[in-house]
Parts: sequence; C-alpha cells; structure tokens
Amino acid sequence: MLPTNPSSRTPHTRPVPYRRGRGGRFCWHNEDHYLYSINYLWEGEPKQWYGVSGDDAERFEAAMRDYAPELFEKQPDLLFQLVTMIAPDVLTAKGVAVCRARQRAGEFMLTFPRAYHGGFNMGYEEAFLVAWRN
Repeated sequence: MLPTNPSSRTPHTRPVPYRRGRGGRFCWHNEDHYLYSINYLWEGEPKQWYGVSGDDAERFEAAMRDYAPELFEKQPDLLFQLVTMIAPDVLTAKGVAVCRARQRAGEFMLTFPRAYHGGFNMGYEEAFLVAWRN
C-alpha cells in the first residue's frame, strides 16, 4: 500500500505524454505518495528545473509557510495543490538548499521521494512523465 498525501491526485504510474508552451510552469510540489518520477523531454525548447532534496523537505515547507502565512492559514494543504511558486532565491535566503538544472530535448530528469521541484518551460515542449515506487 502506498503512503497517502492529503491529496486526491492520482499518481502517473503509466507514461503520460504532455505538451506545454513558452512560460508554462510547474509549481513547487513533490510526487503523489512520495513516489520516484522521471520526466523525458522528447522535443522542444529546454525546461528549467529547481529542486529541493527530500532531506530538506521540512525546511522547505517551513520556509514556504513563513513566506506566505496567510495563504497557508486559508488552505493548510496548499503545497499539494500545485499552485504556489516562490523564487528559489527566497528559499535560499531562508536556508533551503535549492539546486538548478536545465533539461534539453533527449534528456531525462529524475526526482526522488519527498523531493520538491518546480520550474518553467523556455518554449514549446513535448514530454513524458511517469512515477513509480521502488
């Protein structure tokens, strides 16, 4: 049985194709049920990723709540809604280690359980996403 997040999202346990245009973003989140995930950028422009290790997840969550307490008071499960993006520099200033990567066509991006990630597209892209448990 998979551990549950307070979220009703369904994990992508089969490859899911998707397309996004320039400026398309994916807000800070970790994968459903704290699964591993892999993203393959099939074609298009690069994608900018930001990541926070699962080991630093609690510090990340505290920094997010500290930055926007009024949002979390109204919606305590805000981080599970994929609607919040705070600049990596703000998180770094709050002591959160943030890594950066630029994914190009033909490359894979792997995320680990509980690791938060977010980013944006630099142009049109076609990609595939799948999540799994170890």
